[in-house]
Amino acid sequence: MRKIHIAGCIILLLLNACKKKNKDPEPIRYTNFKILKITVHSIPFKDKNGEDWDLLDGPDVFYKMETENGQVIFDGVTSKKEDVTSKDLPLNWDFITAYPITNINVTQFVTLYDHDTFNANDLIGYVGFKLSDYSSDYPKQITKTIGDISITISGEWY
Repeated sequence: MRKIHIAGCIILLLLNACKKKNKDPEPIRYTNFKILKITVHSIPFKDKNGEDWDLLDGPDVFYKMETENGQVIFDGVTSKKEDVTSKDLPLNWDFITAYPITNINVTQFVTLYDHDTFNANDLIGYVGFKLSDYSSDYPKQITKTIGDISITISGEWY
């Protein structure tokens, strides 16, 4: 009788161990995103008054990463694309050092400007990304379109 009791306990232990091994692992929950690339697919080639951005050629496009209240977090003016026409699209900026977003609940804005040498830079427009909106499937590329502006941010979740 004692042998049967011991054998029964061993079987129960083995069954319990098998249940634990077959249990689905907890899903990974990423809380950060690092941008590795920004791609601009479309921009308006006229300002809000219907005028060309520059008198003699296309806009000199650059971007800034900004907060909701307009605080500049990253200024990409040194990597502007000069005299952009629709044939030049898409515009791509690869980050040598990834741009980290450590609070995915805060909206980050990719703001586009036309660089002007003698006047203030002209705001072309912006697209806001709130990464928590994409945290269910964690895509590596997120494209968003606001009006005439379409931008993709590419990166990695961590």
